[in-house]
Amino acid sequence: MPAQPNQSVIIGGARTPVGRFMGSLQDFSGADLGALAIKAALVRGSVAAADVDYVVMGQVLTARAGQIPARQAATAAGLPMSVPAVNVNKVCLSGINSIAMADMLIRAGIFDVVVAGGQESMTNAPHLLPKSRTGHKYGAARLLDHLEWDGLWDSLTDQPMGALTETRNQALDQISRHEQDSFAADSHTKAARAAKDGVFDDEIVPVTITRKDQTYEVTQDEGVRAEASVDSLGALRPDRTRPCSPNRRRPSRPPARPPVSRRPTWTWSKSTRRSPPSVLPPRGNWASIPPW
Repeated sequence: MPAQPNQSVIIGGARTPVGRFMGSLQDFSGADLGALAIKAALVRGSVAAADVDYVVMGQVLTARAGQIPARQAATAAGLPMSVPAVNVNKVCLSGINSIAMADMLIRAGIFDVVVAGGQESMTNAPHLLPKSRTGHKYGAARLLDHLEWDGLWDSLTDQPMGALTETRNQALDQISRHEQDSFAADSHTKAARAAKDGVFDDEIVPVTITRKDQTYEVTQDEGVRAEASVDSLGALRPDRTRPCSPNRRRPSRPPARPPVSRRPTWTWSKSTRRSPPSVLPPRGNWASIPPW
């Protein structure tokens, strides 16, 4: 009888609350949040940190996050440095793809215990200054939003993901904006009801916040809109156009100012009968000459 392939099972899981953009969790990096989830998952699964063989964590926005944020999260959660870690970037599917990779590693017989999940902090995504290393010879230097550029912008079609999704839904799948808003409003209503009934209590690990000598806990998702309706969601724009895409033509510049003459021009006035001064200011300071 052929040997059965290795099987994988999920023995413990945890997550932090989902914070709003610039909300209560704004002081936590993606690695900070990942560490809280990893530590709680190990406790709930009764797994010792020394028994973990590998860590796979999804994270999209890694600019200024430091080397291997997955390793940072694992170390902060108490895992020894001997446990390797890897980051996965598959945009919205990064976390679920990390879990799939853990399943494959166990089925292949490479590892026995793998920690897998996702971590992110859009609030802490920095702004980027292109060409800063080579220098800007003239004109304004434009900043790029790391959140928009690397997280919410489709590089292949050069447009926002929201606009791309809406175009595809309407053109290919024949899903109207009203149908999308109706589905989303119903989803928010269900999520709010589930949170009120305590459905998420077993999976959420509270995050302790200390700010201005006050300490409190965040225990619920901040992004759920209990009051969402089809009308309120329908008033939202799908996305905005990025003003400084390198693939898009630069916006028109205002006309350049005419060059300033380096030699002053003196005007004789019969009414005042004043002549040009005999002593001129040093060259290069013509703009400081007062009118006579």
